[in-house]
Amino acid sequence: MTTAEETRMSGLTAEGFAALQKFRAGEPAWLAESRKRAWDLYQKLPMPTRRDEEWRRVDLRALRLSDIAPFAESIGKVTSLSALTGPVKSRVDLGPHAAGTLIQHNSEDIYESLDEDLRKQGVVWCGFDRAAREHEDLVRKYYGSIRPATDGKFVALHYAFQSGGTFLYVPAGVHVDVPLRSLVFADAPGAGLFPHTLIILERDASLSYFEERTSERPASGAGRQNLVSSAAEIHMADGAQIRFMSLQDFDTETFNFTSEKTIGRERAQVAWLTAELGGRLNKGNIDCDLTGKGGRCELLGLYYINGRQQSDIVTLLTHKAPHTEGNILYKGVCDDYARSGFRGRIVVETAAAQTQSFLADHTMLLSDKARSDSVPTLEIEANDVICKHAATIGEISAEELFYLKSRGIPEVLARKMIVLGFYEEVLKGVPAAALQERVRRALQIKFELHQEDSPGE
Repeated sequence: MTTAEETRMSGLTAEGFAALQKFRAGEPAWLAESRKRAWDLYQKLPMPTRRDEEWRRVDLRALRLSDIAPFAESIGKVTSLSALTGPVKSRVDLGPHAAGTLIQHNSEDIYESLDEDLRKQGVVWCGFDRAAREHEDLVRKYYGSIRPATDGKFVALHYAFQSGGTFLYVPAGVHVDVPLRSLVFADAPGAGLFPHTLIILERDASLSYFEERTSERPASGAGRQNLVSSAAEIHMADGAQIRFMSLQDFDTETFNFTSEKTIGRERAQVAWLTAELGGRLNKGNIDCDLTGKGGRCELLGLYYINGRQQSDIVTLLTHKAPHTEGNILYKGVCDDYARSGFRGRIVVETAAAQTQSFLADHTMLLSDKARSDSVPTLEIEANDVICKHAATIGEISAEELFYLKSRGIPEVLARKMIVLGFYEEVLKGVPAAALQERVRRALQIKFELHQEDSPGE
């Protein structure tokens, strides 16, 4: 059998895939076959280029897939948080109290916990690789069903090399009010991570969920690229509710590709916040389908990028049933030579009469070298609807800056107050105060670190 170290020596190539297949020889046969189909598809699909509309603002020329290992070993399983050692212990911020915690180090799950009351109510919460073995029927039914490998080159790459991730099943009528927390920490240079999140909420179930992904800051001049290609699928039955929040703070050598989708049935309620702070490139696709009457979805997002970071986000909210409500609100800050792109789309299908849906994207530029492009779009096929969209791109307010400085506030602090205050409209949409503070703290650290570092050249 191929060892983890031998697999790590391979790149994201045919040789690397063959090595991973041998290393994963004990996984269920259906999952191995799914992996093989995805790899065959990946080889057939062309690499996206700037001629493709959704990739026209993304620069992939520096990405070296053959140099990225398909698997990276972890420190091994631990039975308690006190047993964490090394950089995992020092870098992973466990934050506010959680009803359950999952920790993934590099490509492997190393720790899991769940409140006993939730376990007795039938909640299943574990790492994805374990779920594929112990809850095979559920995983096989839902895996890849709403975010299939056919959705794109990097989605196919995800399914071919998938390792780690989260599985969560909440039975009908069960309420998870205290957040479940999933943390991914990476510190293996030159490695690829491929976590998969699969969440299933039965009728009238509710969930609060917080996902954090971070990595060790590389030594200056390390030059080793990392890649993350993740996927999330959220299935919601009638009356189900989810409060989903994710925070990404990877190092600036990481290419981060995310592809996430939720389907909400009748009366389903979705509140989804995505915060992107790290990464060399962040390319995200976030979709929500409201397929049942009375469903509601709120897609909130924020990003803060500097140096030569790139962020390119595509959101899609599709109303397929009447009396549904939607809201997309994204706010971003670009400094130095950073580049951002946002394509927001709301689709109201013929059957979705009496829908209300709103789309807004606002970007603040802190440098005359930074750039942002926004493309908000409405596609309305039904009558009797209310839909609006808006987008703004502008510099920091000179009037606000003057007002604060005139009251004795130093310029650096004044700029910090303006920048962090810019995000409050988004953060107020987070229902849990402790999670709001977690993101505020991450934004503050990002701002302060940028003041210490020299701008990208």
